[in-house]
Amino acid sequence: IVLLGPPNAGKSSLLNYLAGSDAAIVSDRPGTTRDLVEVRLDLGGIPVSLIDTAGLRELTDDSIEQEGMRRARERAVQADLRIGLYDGRDPATGTAILTETLRDGDLLIANKADLAGQDVLAAGTEFAISLKSGEGTGRLLEVLTRRVRELTGSVEEPRLTRLRHVHAVEAAMLALQRALTQLETLPELAAEDVRLAARHLDSITGRIDVEEVLGEIFSSFCVGK
Repeated sequence: IVLLGPPNAGKSSLLNYLAGSDAAIVSDRPGTTRDLVEVRLDLGGIPVSLIDTAGLRELTDDSIEQEGMRRARERAVQADLRIGLYDGRDPATGTAILTETLRDGDLLIANKADLAGQDVLAAGTEFAISLKSGEGTGRLLEVLTRRVRELTGSVEEPRLTRLRHVHAVEAAMLALQRALTQLETLPELAAEDVRLAARHLDSITGRIDVEEVLGEIFSSFCVGK
């Protein structure tokens, strides 16, 4: 997924919001993002690469910024999905820049709804958000997750297909249920149960050490000399 838009539209802020971390530098100064910034996300159980790009505009004498825009457009062609983001206070300029890069099925979003309002949206805009106030961000996450599932053919929730994973989730649920019953009276024991629940889930996601991996192999398979 590639984020596209004019300078200061809020692309880096959107990347940081979706990533849940300060992966990209955010500044009021146009042209802060010069190169591609890529993060890995999990959207509805589907691994996704989200890429922030240099701001697109018609004219610039800066050769580095020109190269950044070239890379942005090149990566946009390769992407499975593009999100066009523009400043809701200037929809004409923002959408004019994005016309040549967005395709059918892509998302066109207006940012800074807290400043622009909802009555100035350009044609084709899905809806407006505000990354400052949080307005519309939950809806954006839902729409984006649904679109990713459609692209991958994963219209249903991910299912557990291995018995070991089922047992791990069941054990995690039991640990969390114990934690809830002890939260107010025995917080130390509740904390330990939360830790155990996390460990059970780690056995599914792969965050386990070598000895545990070997133990799982020897317990699940008949391994000879």
